[in-house]
Amino acid sequence: MKKKKTRPAASQELRARIIDAAKELFVNYGFSRIKMDDVAEKLSISKKTLYRHFPSKEALFEKALLTTLDGWKEHYAGIVGDRSRNCVSKLKELNEFISRCYAMMSRPMAEDLQRFAPRTWKAIEDWRRGVIFNQLAALLDEGVEKGLFVRDMDRQLGLILYYEFASSVLSPDFITKYPYSAAQVSDAVTRLFFGRLLTPKGMAVLKGKA
Repeated sequence: MKKKKTRPAASQELRARIIDAAKELFVNYGFSRIKMDDVAEKLSISKKTLYRHFPSKEALFEKALLTTLDGWKEHYAGIVGDRSRNCVSKLKELNEFISRCYAMMSRPMAEDLQRFAPRTWKAIEDWRRGVIFNQLAALLDEGVEKGLFVRDMDRQLGLILYYEFASSVLSPDFITKYPYSAAQVSDAVTRLFFGRLLTPKGMAVLKGKA
């Protein structure tokens, strides 16, 4: 006989379902076009129940975004912490992962992020900046030590140029404008930006020949 869920557990489960439903709607249609009625209808719950968990659409929007960001951080940590993979492989997958994160946002979503949730947008951008200037820098240093990247490179300048370039190209506007997948864009960015920094040994690793 199944145990009945306690009230707090059932409430937490419903809250999680609300966040997931809202995330899907906001990602596809943006903040402006979605009403609390849409979220309630998608879940077949009353607006009263919905407002019991979230006092406003703005609060729900911000929570959905922050929950998404937490998921990104967890997945990213898994990539970086995988000791069975080399730094070139990790670098390539990190680029692809960041690209997929931004590709999931529609143009309305991206526009509304900056307009209605500037603090959350800043948190997302700060996270990406941290990934590039901290973790990618560490991967480059590791690659130099292992003979995968050339030693005579200005690492800091390269990271700055990569950050500015990636901010423009690994974006919802670019990926939705042209007929290329997030993976294709990421692979091109990796080859264009880091290809010149790779040693022959590193290039062989990138191509999967070593």
